[in-house]
Amino acid sequence: MAQFDTRYSTGTLNVNSGVDGYVNTNLTANGSVGWQGEKYRRQRPHRRQRRGDFQNRP
Repeated sequence: MAQFDTRYSTGTLNVNSGVDGYVNTNLTANGSVGWQGEKYRRQRPHRRQRRGDFQNRP
């Protein structure tokens, strides 16, 4: 599990791999999230997510 804190969102990211080789991910966030790979984006109105804005939280 990794926690993150960005300019517009905070949350956790879980990544698990099973014996079958499949990778399962779970992203829980408050605020706005976005990425380009699957063209998925969720944002608050009038807010923009900056690329590379993720930081690891201890």
